[in-house]
Amino acid sequence: MTYSFSNDIFQNPNERHLDLIEKIWHTSKDRHFLFIGDNENYTVIKESEWYKHLRLSHKEEIDSQVVASLNIGRNKKKLLISNQETTAFSLIEAHEILHKPLTVILENMDYDRYFIDALIKNFKELGQKIKKYYDNGWLTYINGGGSNIVNVINGLKDRFEKNKSDFPKESQTYLRTLIIIDSDKRFPTNQEVAGDKMATLAIIKQNSDYHVTQKREIENYLPDEIFNEIVGNDNFKRAYLKLKPIQKDFFDLEKGLPDKNFDQLEEELRNLYHDIEEADKKTFRKESMQFLKIDGKKDNFKARFPMLFESKNITRKNLEARANSKELEIILQKINDLL
Repeated sequence: MTYSFSNDIFQNPNERHLDLIEKIWHTSKDRHFLFIGDNENYTVIKESEWYKHLRLSHKEEIDSQVVASLNIGRNKKKLLISNQETTAFSLIEAHEILHKPLTVILENMDYDRYFIDALIKNFKELGQKIKKYYDNGWLTYINGGGSNIVNVINGLKDRFEKNKSDFPKESQTYLRTLIIIDSDKRFPTNQEVAGDKMATLAIIKQNSDYHVTQKREIENYLPDEIFNEIVGNDNFKRAYLKLKPIQKDFFDLEKGLPDKNFDQLEEELRNLYHDIEEADKKTFRKESMQFLKIDGKKDNFKARFPMLFESKNITRKNLEARANSKELEIILQKINDLL
């Protein structure tokens, strides 16, 4: 994130303000960029009591950012810190935002992390910074719990709601979050998510940056080649791999098709799968993808399937082939833009 100090910040600062300036600089200098707008701004900073008491190496870091600032567009979005401008952020607000890590909220952190990790590992240019920030604790993942995401958002906002004297803006202003959710769509529609998820998405949009998967679920991004690593399920795998790309995008890999006559399915489902062979329709109705434990008992599909994204045979090429779009890069870019 890029931030800047308004000149008024350094006009007769009290001890508390000097302490906050120091905290903002030290806690964010390795991950956020201090934009110094012009010579006047630099002169004000350089003549400030805060700058005068910095160690030489830190003064040199600030001096170097004068040159680096020239390469950043003046109109680029920045967090402006000011005691006077109403649209800017106070030192207390800025410290809160710049100090906290970016939080990526996943519908199920235990399972969805396998997918995100595969993207970071295989899209090296975009993944490198994300990995660095995660390793340093500047990026965290938390569990949204599916339909519980709204409660998670409200929980994150609660402290700001209760401390309006320090945080007077809308409480979501202080959240550094990106929410990634499945569309859960069973067939292509113009809606971003399935109908029963629209209310949740509306609340997400009011509170956070977000990304909705273009396909049904995370599972629908698994490259075709990796299905060969699934033990058993031969008929199901064979029928699935014969599907067209758009049919794979919205297919329920856990349950297949509803166990009813094809003519009784919703019109949208019939249109999507109308051309698959009768034998495959029967397989999708009567069988389901299953994983077994060592003792032979049925294992949890949601827990086991995402582990396939750890396969050594996962590559950027086959991930992109299954995505059939720039979506995977978009997800990583959204994370990068918020770091």
